[in-house]
Amino acid sequence: MTEDILSNLQYNIVWISVAILVCLFMVQRFGTDKVGYSFATTSSSLIQWLLKPLIPKYIIDFFTRNKKQAWISLGGVVLAIIGVL
Repeated sequence: MTEDILSNLQYNIVWISVAILVCLFMVQRFGTDKVGYSFATTSSSLIQWLLKPLIPKYIIDFFTRNKKQAWISLGGVVLAIIGVL
């Protein structure tokens, strides 16, 4: 069952990548600067969203608000990471 899910996921990733490339080639005629600008704004907001939880202020606020539940969450994250390795 897991192999079916993985093969289906890989199949979908390929077609999503193809769709993105087709869209890029279609928009390229308007100028690479506009294409680059649209990707820059999207990627910069995504990077900010991903890095926000690593700022110490947010970590301290999370542990202050949630107390014991925050430590339980941290234990779950550590176990998930170790399970992946």
